[in-house]
This record gives sequence, structure tokens and C-alpha cells, in this order.
Amino acid sequence: PALNIGLKQAKGKYIARMDGDDISMPNRFELQVSFLDENPDIAVVGGAMDIINERGERTSHRKYATTPFKARMFALMRSPLAHPTVMMHHRIIDDGFFYDNEFSKAEDLELWLRLMNNGYKISNMSNTILSYRVIGDLSTKRTKEHFKFAYKARKKNFTFRYPIWNVISVLISKFNSILPNKIVSIAYKIENKQNNNH
Repeated sequence: PALNIGLKQAKGKYIARMDGDDISMPNRFELQVSFLDENPDIAVVGGAMDIINERGERTSHRKYATTPFKARMFALMRSPLAHPTVMMHHRIIDDGFFYDNEFSKAEDLELWLRLMNNGYKISNMSNTILSYRVIGDLSTKRTKEHFKFAYKARKKNFTFRYPIWNVISVLISKFNSILPNKIVSIAYKIENKQNNNH
């Protein structure tokens, strides 16, 4: 609910968000405002991010799809935007799009899927615009409960306008929701090790 309170209070043309223990790069707003000004068809833009530990040390890196089409394809398996990096047009709020309060997890994924289903375009910048702080193992932030909510988000936003995409999306999400936590932890450790070399 706090996310929606913030959206309702925001008065600017664009709305940016992040979490309290993360660090935005000094030029983040400049880059994202310029991007949205130059690409008025994009409703939400995110960016790449470094993952840091409790001491502020870089442990990994995440890149995201940099075109609306690639973002939709990426969304088959993962959230197409890193939630703390997003900046969105206020027109989304004016059109009545808010986070679904029934989602205590994966609320961002649910919103991005709903926006794309309603014709809004989302994308990412290639620039690294934020340091995302993770205390301990990143897999602890992606528990079975998170995957269950992701599955719920995909089922809720199933549409026959994109039947093949949605069937694949729901099946992948269901598979992720039944994976043992140990396998998820191993997968994240491998991904972090690979991405830390880039």
C-alpha cells in the first residue's frame, strides 16, 4: 500500500522509485529524464544495476532488455525491469494503473505485465544507474513465496491476445514456483559469478 500512497502523492511529469538501502548513481535522473523526453512512446524505463553487499562492495551486475520487444521476451522468464531502477510517466497513474495491493511480492512484475497487456511500452537503458544492496545470499530474496506470487501475476494477466506468449510464461513461472530453494540458491550463485565478470 505504501507504494500506491507514494504514487498518489507524486506530482511530477515522471515518477522514480528506489529502496532505502540502495544507491542511485549521481546522473540517474538526468539520464532517465532525457531518455523519456526523447522516447515519448516509452511509459516506463529502467536500467542496469550493480549488486552490492552490506559493505557497499560490488558482488554482481544485472543488465536488462533495451527495447520494448526484447523486454516482452525477457518477461517470459523474469521481471523485465529492475524495480528500484524504474522511472515512469505520470500518465500511467492518471490512467488508473497502480500496484495491486493483493500482491505482497512480485507486485512490480504484476504491474509491468498489466501495462504491457494494455499497450504500454517498457524498456531499459544500458547504463548502470543504481547499486542494489543485498544482505547475504540473493536467493533469500527470491523465496518460493516470491515465485508463487510471480505465477499468480502471470495467471492474472493471461490474455488471449498473446496466447502462445502467455502459455509459455505461465508454464515457466509454474516450474520456477516448484523448484527447491537449494536449486534456486545454486542458480543465483552461478549467475552472480558470471555477471560479476562483466
